Amino acid sequence: MKNNDNNYIYLPEWFPTKFSESEKKLTWLWESGHNPVPTTPLSTGIRNLTTSEGANEANKYLNREQRSISKVINGYTYYANNLTSAENIDDENIHNLKVNNLVNRLDEDWKIKYLPEIINDLTEMKKNIDTIYDLKSGLNVLDNLMKLHKRHWHIHFLVVLPLHDTTDKFYKFLKKFIEDFKLSDLYNLFNGIDNKSIEIDKFLYDLVHKYRDILDSTSTHDFLNLINNTEFKSDNSNKFLYEFLEFINLHGYRSVGFDLKDSIWIEDPQIVLNILKRYPRSINKSKSIEYSAELRQQTLNMILSNLPSDKEIGEFHELYDLLKEIWYLKEDHSFYIDQASSSVLSLAIKKIGKLMHEEALIDEAEDIFFLKMSELNLYREEAGSVGFKNQILLRKKEMNKFKNITPPKYLGTINANQSESMSIKTLEKIKIFKGVSASLGKSIGPAKIIKSFEDSAKLKEGDIMVCISTNPSWTPLFGIVSAIISETGGTLSHTAVVAREYNIPTILEVENSTELISDNDLIEVDADKGIITIIS
Repeated sequence: MKNNDNNYIYLPEWFPTKFSESEKKLTWLWESGHNPVPTTPLSTGIRNLTTSEGANEANKYLNREQRSISKVINGYTYYANNLTSAENIDDENIHNLKVNNLVNRLDEDWKIKYLPEIINDLTEMKKNIDTIYDLKSGLNVLDNLMKLHKRHWHIHFLVVLPLHDTTDKFYKFLKKFIEDFKLSDLYNLFNGIDNKSIEIDKFLYDLVHKYRDILDSTSTHDFLNLINNTEFKSDNSNKFLYEFLEFINLHGYRSVGFDLKDSIWIEDPQIVLNILKRYPRSINKSKSIEYSAELRQQTLNMILSNLPSDKEIGEFHELYDLLKEIWYLKEDHSFYIDQASSSVLSLAIKKIGKLMHEEALIDEAEDIFFLKMSELNLYREEAGSVGFKNQILLRKKEMNKFKNITPPKYLGTINANQSESMSIKTLEKIKIFKGVSASLGKSIGPAKIIKSFEDSAKLKEGDIMVCISTNPSWTPLFGIVSAIISETGGTLSHTAVVAREYNIPTILEVENSTELISDNDLIEVDADKGIITIIS
């Protein structure tokens, strides 16, 4: 339906929506970076009670009015600008003042206040899981874990919002004086700064190169038998497996996806074993300290030569020195909150799911994720008389249906020039794509479409990974591929930050690439120019 402003109401029948008339007037954008596949009803409900509420509390504290609204449609999250929002100048000034105060003490707050609190909480959360012995106790434990998880997400936004705001401010400042300043130049300034993702990858790198022969000669099945062998655990006969288990216990609270249902390293060590066995012998270690320092200095010299006076140079150093101090938080907050806190919560839910399955309340343990939070709460007092098996079956079928399609990027009122106004036949003729360079370099290789971690099994050395987005637990995959193309991305995206450390040509914001590029297409990635070409 076209209106007088050359805009369209885009609500396709194949992607059914329930929009009010006022919602139809908004432009809804698919949040593909954190929602590349549909999420289960329970994950959606818990996210609303923890992640969203944590964000709301952080926004209130920062005097930041909610600038967008969200809606889950067929399992996918969409956001629209909140047109009723109208921050006044006083509120904006208070917000900026609070952000400046927070960001200036962010490193200290994280190390002295936030991180010790989160680590203590995670220890208690893990102990609480051990106290789950029946459905009622499990639901009570879940209530307590969700309160802590909500607090963690409140901390998440107290860290991320000031970090994002300051980075955007820094980037805009540099663009004023260097017109062709690129995203990759920004990353050069922070190259080589240690963080939890790099720490984990170095640990995996050392395991691969210390025990390459063992990894090549022993099957995953045999490794798993040893890991589950009680006698082995009291013996020090296999140094590799002891180091591997040490790694899993320290760093294994990482999910392969964005849904609480998804597998977690510590519950399925085979995920990491398979990655280690597939690591190529030629894998390069993260760039040396000397190389990173040289790259930073070259970029620094380029920037300083373009700043007009001592005043601007002083402003640059003020922002740069601050961001250098807190840059590690981009990955570290995710390790402890997005990954660890969510993983512990997930393990508790899975334990409750096993109990429900044993009592024949659900057909499979994972069916718990297809309940709504309100439905799950009914089991607290009415376990014998509550049944949702039919609803669960329908929801699973619905989720599988929409998992196999790519949702519209835009819904509601969209401009005629936006992607949904372009026919698929026209898009299929495109052989050259443009995006935003995040890590420079060139590579030619076969494409592999990776929409979820399950797809990663098809990756081989030298392949080019084409994805919607990446998850922190995917980082080891960066050691296998020769280049990355992502439909999403941004100044602080995980894909961009880690790709720089691996020195992998990477291009972000390449719309529809997972649909228009096929497995085994031979493609060239020229990240120096931000161009991808399908060769054959």
